[in-house]
Amino acid sequence: MLHIFPGLIRFLRWFAWAFLILPHSFMLQGRVSAEEEAAQYHSLTRKQVEALLVDPLSADPEVASMTHRRVWLAHQGGNHEAFRKVAIEFESMGAYYASAELLWFAIRLTPAPKKFNTMMVKMNDLVKESQALDEELDSIEQLWGAGRRQEAITDLKKISREHPRLEKPHFYLARYHYEQYVSRENTRVDLMDRDLRIKIFRICYEQLMLTLALDPLYDRAYYYLGRIRDILHDEAGFIEQTQWMSSRSLSFRINLQPSFSRLQEGEISVWNFTEAGEGFEEVGVYPYAVFSYQAAMRVPGVDDDVKARLKNKIRRLLEKKIPLG
Repeated sequence: MLHIFPGLIRFLRWFAWAFLILPHSFMLQGRVSAEEEAAQYHSLTRKQVEALLVDPLSADPEVASMTHRRVWLAHQGGNHEAFRKVAIEFESMGAYYASAELLWFAIRLTPAPKKFNTMMVKMNDLVKESQALDEELDSIEQLWGAGRRQEAITDLKKISREHPRLEKPHFYLARYHYEQYVSRENTRVDLMDRDLRIKIFRICYEQLMLTLALDPLYDRAYYYLGRIRDILHDEAGFIEQTQWMSSRSLSFRINLQPSFSRLQEGEISVWNFTEAGEGFEEVGVYPYAVFSYQAAMRVPGVDDDVKARLKNKIRRLLEKKIPLG
């Protein structure tokens, strides 16, 4: 039969090769390529994510010491002289805004009008010191807006090295690296190399955590703390382990910012201080929560039941969240 219908046999062979064997070989090739790619790519492990989230303050003992001093201060029973002492220490480091924040609390805790006025003047001077670089930062913003991005980052790094205890340069570095990532990603079809994205995330994370260590009330830093998770959005384990970053960002805006803004505008009340304290607890700034509760107890007219509840809040924080030693 094979010799009787040679044309038909050739046709059947061609059909089998064209429509069965060749497509299947391409399918196998695609499957092998996908399997090889999957073998080369592994999601970040829990330990790798933990390494990404290592506290940057561990490499900066002076900034870490500021956290320890705030904890010590929380254990001093709202003594305004202790606040002044630590504020002077922060000023000597060049952490002017951090110093001014402590004096703001000291003013709310002092019973002496003369000391109140003296500290108010000093606090305003410190705020001006913290704003000394604003013109330089504005110039860098103009470079950034003009598309001279690498030049802007280089100038910003220089300022950050010269003034390591001012919070704004750290924040701007985080923001610029994140915006640069977003700009590049928007022009790509595929995802940026994961190792590069890991590096960008770590830079942003370090700079934001330094910003918040220097100024726990830096609102825009909390906003970007939630945003930078996007850099590794395809890593399910990472997203799960960094949920706290978005929660903290949201808690700041909803639970803390409104009440503390009212206090800064002069609406001094037990309610606002208590609400601010609870907000500080939500974002994990426990010393400031204690300061707020201590200040609430000093508001004229606070009744004994409220004082008792505030004391319980303070005791719980000092024992459970920020014990000495």
